[in-house]
Amino acid sequence: MFLAHAVAMQMQSLNDLKAHYKLEEDVWGAFTDCAGDPGQDIRLLAVLPAAVLTASLQRAQLPDGTRLTAIQAAHVGLVYNLARRILHVRDGGPWESWTEENLFGDQGPQPNTTPQSSAGTPTLERKLKVSQVLDQGDDGEFCVETEDTRAGWLEKCR
Repeated sequence: MFLAHAVAMQMQSLNDLKAHYKLEEDVWGAFTDCAGDPGQDIRLLAVLPAAVLTASLQRAQLPDGTRLTAIQAAHVGLVYNLARRILHVRDGGPWESWTEENLFGDQGPQPNTTPQSSAGTPTLERKLKVSQVLDQGDDGEFCVETEDTRAGWLEKCR
């Protein structure tokens, strides 16, 4: 998905990066409405902290009012990571030593924040097998969050 070093280093503007990844203008516009418009300066996008980029992608809305899909958000993330890699090389770093920024953080298991009962025994977690959800041969498990936790997430998104 990344360009050859020589080709990437010839890119001088964000339009070049967006054209390479064929990023739709309405998706880019939704992102820049939240994060601010870096214009054509690759540096302004590249120095944006990953947390700001992620928060902007979560809040971004297309002109019809719908939120960005995960694919659209990842598409913007590709442009961001290429901008960071180009800046890394321009600042003297080797092309091969650059590591991609994990924009969406560790998606691993989160600590249990469910309240304890008055007797001091932990509340039971409801678990589902992944194979029940995805109908695949994976026997891994994941915890189903409580209604209170999900309601808190919805409040944060609004």
